[in-house]
Amino acid sequence: MSHIQIRISEEEKKAVQEAFKKMGMTMSSGIKIFLHRVAAEKKMPFEILMTTLPKVKKEIKKKCEVIQKKCENKNLKSSENFKKWNLLEKHKIG
Repeated sequence: MSHIQIRISEEEKKAVQEAFKKMGMTMSSGIKIFLHRVAAEKKMPFEILMTTLPKVKKEIKKKCEVIQKKCENKNLKSSENFKKWNLLEKHKIG
């Protein structure tokens, strides 16, 4: 077995736990079901709506900025190339 760790807000965690509890399962079993579906179907088991994109875009941009700052703080040459491979540009999300 493998171990996966994710970070979400405490508020979101409680809401998800409550939703899974109403469905008669734990968060762990709900996430396992999700992962099994993704592995089997090789796609998301639901449609990603445009209303979710601004939040996802904001999270991706924030993570890109953190990575870029780490590169700059370490004076890595890759910080120059990072802009070329920025996820927002690469995937045309921005």
